Amino acid sequence: MELRGTVIKGRQLGRQLGVPTANISLATDAGVERGVYAARVDGPGLRGAPAMAYIGSRPAIDDAADGQLTLEVHVLDFEGDLYGAELSLRLGEKVRDEAKPATIEALRQRIADNLARVRAHFRVP
Repeated sequence: MELRGTVIKGRQLGRQLGVPTANISLATDAGVERGVYAARVDGPGLRGAPAMAYIGSRPAIDDAADGQLTLEVHVLDFEGDLYGAELSLRLGEKVRDEAKPATIEALRQRIADNLARVRAHFRVP
């Protein structure tokens, strides 16, 4: 499946956790199963770049679910500013379903585990 959108400013929690993400708003009817995926990203300076993508309502930080889906993309080993950029994302293997961690530390560990699985998927050390 392919998703497209413009990068918007998020809460920068990923950056605080050491895994910065490009955030893209999605329609609630995006037709995508919530969870974490290995993905490929195209955009300015990115041509099929390996990435970890999260699609969901961010239950780790939002207690009140408003139904708004968010696409958060961490491009592996990328440093730069993507705000306002148009990205195209091709989803690959699903790493895990959406779930709410009990603590921020549990979230940090879950992200590290997800990232390790995505790196293994792309054979990126």
